Amino acid sequence: MKCAFAVDHENNFLDQHFGEAQNFMIYSWENGKLNFREKLINPHRIVNEKNSHGIAQKGKDIIRLLEKKGVNILISKQFGPNLSLVNQHFIPVIISESQPYKVIEVLEKHMSWIEDEHCNKNGNYMLFRVKHGVLKSQIRTAE
Repeated sequence: MKCAFAVDHENNFLDQHFGEAQNFMIYSWENGKLNFREKLINPHRIVNEKNSHGIAQKGKDIIRLLEKKGVNILISKQFGPNLSLVNQHFIPVIISESQPYKVIEVLEKHMSWIEDEHCNKNGNYMLFRVKHGVLKSQIRTAE
């Protein structure tokens, strides 16, 4: 499994929606650890959303980009209106930390929950939330 972290140019999580990330840091889950693989520039970040925030085409473009990289899990501080589209392809995880290393520690402890979600479903994935350093809750996204 692979995760995409939505980060800024300094590799910190943004207080913005996933699609607004300047970069995506890709990690792979191997042998009980998340290992950094690559950093992708988000070519779909700048889209004219004057008339409609969270336009579906931007979401579809990001989905295609990350699917080509084999990503299964999206990690961000926020998800926008495209969440119902996104969770058909990826397991979304909302975090509150700004530093990726803190999120990695929590995910590595609880990755079995996310693996279970990935193995037992094919779309309409749960939204996971990391609070106070623990993967505490799962909530169903809007269908």
